[in-house]
Amino acid sequence: MSVDDFTGVGIKVSFNGRTNEMRDMQQLSGGQKSLVALALIFSIQKCDPAPFYLFDEIDQALDPQYRHAVAGKSSKKQRLNKSLLM
Repeated sequence: MSVDDFTGVGIKVSFNGRTNEMRDMQQLSGGQKSLVALALIFSIQKCDPAPFYLFDEIDQALDPQYRHAVAGKSSKKQRLNKSLLM
């Protein structure tokens, strides 16, 4: 596979659940991009878990309103799976 196989593939997100307000990755803040990346990692972990994940300063670029949500999600995963190291 090469990069050309994925030409035209993109990610659009909505942070309020309205499909008419979908945004491309280029339109997102650094914190929103971090949140999308974490959501992708958590989704992959749910489908095909690795023995552990090691994150370093994942909240650094997050917007303040998302820090608490990510902390709660990662704490829940640590209690359930013991597979996240921060």
